[in-house]
Amino acid sequence: MKVNIWLFDLDSVLVYPGGYRAAFMATVDHFGRAMGLGGGLLDPSTIETFEACDITSEWDSSAICVAVLVEEIWRADPGLRLPLDLDAALSAIRARTPQRPRADFAAWARRIGQAMANKRYPSDAALTLLLEDASQSPPVNGRLIELETCLRGLLEHTRDFDRAPAMRIFQHYTLGSDRFARHYGIAPAFETPSLLRELDQPALKPAWRERVLGLAAHGEIHPVIYTARPCWPRSLPGRQEDYAPEAEIALELVGLPSSPLVGFGHVSWLAAQCNHHLDYFVKPSPVHALAAVGLAIGGEERAALNAARRLVEENRLDAPLDVMRDRRVDIHVFEDTAGGILGVMNAARQLQQAGVLAEIKAWGIASTPGKREALEALGVPTFADVNLAIDAASNRLE
Repeated sequence: MKVNIWLFDLDSVLVYPGGYRAAFMATVDHFGRAMGLGGGLLDPSTIETFEACDITSEWDSSAICVAVLVEEIWRADPGLRLPLDLDAALSAIRARTPQRPRADFAAWARRIGQAMANKRYPSDAALTLLLEDASQSPPVNGRLIELETCLRGLLEHTRDFDRAPAMRIFQHYTLGSDRFARHYGIAPAFETPSLLRELDQPALKPAWRERVLGLAAHGEIHPVIYTARPCWPRSLPGRQEDYAPEAEIALELVGLPSSPLVGFGHVSWLAAQCNHHLDYFVKPSPVHALAAVGLAIGGEERAALNAARRLVEENRLDAPLDVMRDRRVDIHVFEDTAGGILGVMNAARQLQQAGVLAEIKAWGIASTPGKREALEALGVPTFADVNLAIDAASNRLE
């Protein structure tokens, strides 16, 4: 009997994301107000530029924008002295009643995107560029050292909750202050609802959700969610505060809270175990897709992740993936990006080389002309929403 595995991307497939952009803007405005600049510092087109330049983590991009604001104000005010503590530095800026800088965030995004080839993370590239620009100013009375300390505090650990000021504020807005307190075990700095819960919208309609659940209950399909959203891999060891349950919020929103999930938290755990750069494992890496396949067919999180890595690195077909050896497997992928589909195609090739009779059936989801063009260039059928794609995929089941 053929095994039908259905891989669902999350953002722009199962949910229409609105919360992340709002949280990004709210985070930058939070620091802007602390500096006496007010709000409204970002617009959606700027955020799109960051994303187009492959700066897709708001933990990075929000910190970058705050750092750019600090440097712009520092350059405009030769009398500004920055204490070594970040909060004190922001207060010192506010006390100078600075003019609102005309920071060209989009231009910075493009510069950083070009410089990222030799840097592991966007924030590393941003720090290098900002320090290079600042070094052109006279190093008067230690001002340059003060600025460097402030920029390093913002940019050196953008993805470490304990050391990332922008990330901590951003997590308030994504999770909401109540869930922030429960998850991280600390009192929130301010009250806010979860912008993910308030502004994300379900793309999966209830009738088609029930269709997926019904097919899964009868064993006709094996569905799994695979996403670059942060998540909490509860069966893996590690500190809870290192894994934000943001994918789980989306699954609650669409009514699939118990669905198998492989997200950012899982692949970041694997990267830490193997001392690999995270990008080696996160989608569009075939490792991410293979781990999702392993979870879909009943594997445990740790076993699925390790088997995915070994298949890519050693061409070894270990449990739980080994149950598919010599079997016909259709991997249906519901994706809104060409890169995501190509990653699953690479995963299928890895399975084929290991003796699995795997085939890919890709279903593109596109609500904009640019995405539709990129997906159709791969020769995959493309639909306006996931419900239409599920309808088409259901009719193709064997």
